Amino acid sequence: MLQVRTGSENIDKDLAVKWLKETYWANDRKTSDIIKSMEEAFCLSLYENGRMVGFLRLITDYVFYGYLCDVIIDPERRGEGIGKLLISSLLEQTFIHDLFRIKLKTEDAQGFYEPFGFKRITDEHKYMEWKNPNFNKEMMMSI
Repeated sequence: MLQVRTGSENIDKDLAVKWLKETYWANDRKTSDIIKSMEEAFCLSLYENGRMVGFLRLITDYVFYGYLCDVIIDPERRGEGIGKLLISSLLEQTFIHDLFRIKLKTEDAQGFYEPFGFKRITDEHKYMEWKNPNFNKEMMMSI
């Protein structure tokens, strides 16, 4: 039976770092940055028989906005519905119902998120971003 846990203290950080280092979006992050990002966000994890099988991270102000990121399932357990349970568990959290919007970015999983009510952004031209011109990607790399 899968057990839902919240809080960064319930993340198996070694396992999470290992899984994230195998992704296209986080493979060049420093281990210390991955851990800090978990500690500074809302985290939700799923455990089975004492072992983490999935987790996610939501950056939020708990009032208006959330940014869903680092949704990841144990590579050996993908395709078993664990990801669906993870997203459902997030959407059942009390504070989620107070948020105006949750956004996410994905290269290839739009079809996974749509049944949960996520919509493709049709007015993306209204959104802007600021990127640090002094950011050194080399500093992100793990030693």
